[in-house]
Amino acid sequence: MAARDEAIEGAEWARCAREALAIAQPEERVECFLRYLKNFPTGPYNRRAAESVERLLTTIADPTKRRSLYTRLRSLRDPHLPPLEPDTWDES
Repeated sequence: MAARDEAIEGAEWARCAREALAIAQPEERVECFLRYLKNFPTGPYNRRAAESVERLLTTIADPTKRRSLYTRLRSLRDPHLPPLEPDTWDES
């Protein structure tokens, strides 16, 4: 990846993460990370974004909404990376 592309991706990751932190509703926070994953499906922040979504999904009470968001996550991730097991999450 060219330095310019890396800078664009890094800026987008920072924007998505900052936006997600400012939002109270977990469903809306998930949307921030899904947008990043859609635009950068294989970049260096991809795993952090997916793990953030997976963690947030555990806080969504509505099972229909939770399943819908999980399905969207998998549709973005599966073509590029297999599902992550929760015990592999990086806690940093």
